[in-house]
Amino acid sequence: MSEVIKRDQYGYKIYPLLDGSEVLWAEEERVLFHRASPESMPLTTDADGVFEDLLALVDSLQQQLAERDRTIAKLHEVLTFYWKPEKYLADEFYEDGHPKSCVITRDRGKKAEEVLKPYEM
Repeated sequence: MSEVIKRDQYGYKIYPLLDGSEVLWAEEERVLFHRASPESMPLTTDADGVFEDLLALVDSLQQQLAERDRTIAKLHEVLTFYWKPEKYLADEFYEDGHPKSCVITRDRGKKAEEVLKPYEM
């Protein structure tokens, strides 16, 4: 699995915070830096100085993950609804009973429209 955390030119891990500032972590030296923006100079800092910002970031990420999980569940619901042989008319079926080529015979996509409507752009 590839690492998704960005690193700066010195190899320090970069953690963007919600206010636009960044926390940099020098693992080998075990030093914490903070900078106001990606363009500004990082300054060493005490963990207490950025603790609340890090907790706010964790909260935000947890909310994003929860929303992602709800979206996945809704999409799974739609796929499960439509991936049933009784929903189709078909000439050929796979061994597991699912159609090779088909036309939706029930609901004409209403379930998909209902579930996906909040995600329209």
